[in-house]
Amino acid sequence: MTGSGIDCRYCHTAVEVSSNAGMPPTGACMTRHLQIWTNAALLGPMRNSLKNDQPLVWRRVTDVPDFVY
Repeated sequence: MTGSGIDCRYCHTAVEVSSNAGMPPTGACMTRHLQIWTNAALLGPMRNSLKNDQPLVWRRVTDVPDFVY
């Protein structure tokens, strides 16, 4: 559960069936962000991704071994 009360599985749909939680498509992110932080500069790449129908390029910030759960 996130700090905003959204279940992590809403965005990371593969978390229970895969070793990789997966990253959501931009449209899934924007369903929430069209309601909150709508004009935040931080979300500029996300808005551009949706507008241009191009996937976001995510940068890995953690690397957890497969056996950790």
